[in-house]
Amino acid sequence: MGLFTSGLLWGGLTCLFLWAPATARAMDMKELCSEVGAAAGDYRFGESRQPLTLVSELIRDSRPGSPLRRMLCDELGKLLKSDASVEAKQFACRQLSEVGTGEDVPILSELLGDETLNHMACYALERIPDAAAGVALRQALPKVSGVELVGVINALGQRREMAAVGELLQRASHSDIVVAKAALDALGKIGGKEAIEGM
Repeated sequence: MGLFTSGLLWGGLTCLFLWAPATARAMDMKELCSEVGAAAGDYRFGESRQPLTLVSELIRDSRPGSPLRRMLCDELGKLLKSDASVEAKQFACRQLSEVGTGEDVPILSELLGDETLNHMACYALERIPDAAAGVALRQALPKVSGVELVGVINALGQRREMAAVGELLQRASHSDIVVAKAALDALGKIGGKEAIEGM
């Protein structure tokens, strides 16, 4: 019987997991993370947020670069590839925006063309410091359009992605005025001689 299908009270589970990573090492960390991820994936708007709170606390108390942190991020990635609710996937993106690394970029980049998750995927990618996130956003530019394209452009601006200046300059004269304005705004945030002279 899994951790979340047993009769254990949520309060007791929270106390137990807050001992991580020491307790997690004594248990099967992989199974623990899988159980936590599955519980978060079942979340629907209006339901108890306890599963999400537990995941947040586990992530907060895990050490950067630790096996537990990596396993939790991997579970969030699995959640994003599953048939979990939009609310659960938005939560996963938000968590990855705080602790994600270059290893999490590929799964997030797959969501850039998703109209319901583009915003949160962009939010995560603009905050992940790894250069791979900037590359993924740049590669998405010719693959998305409309609102999704604006989201990607905004994320590049937030990252101050200098390598994207040329591509943004091309879109500064886009036929869609919303896209063109987003590109100009992003160029303004990035700054630099090439961006300013090209505007």
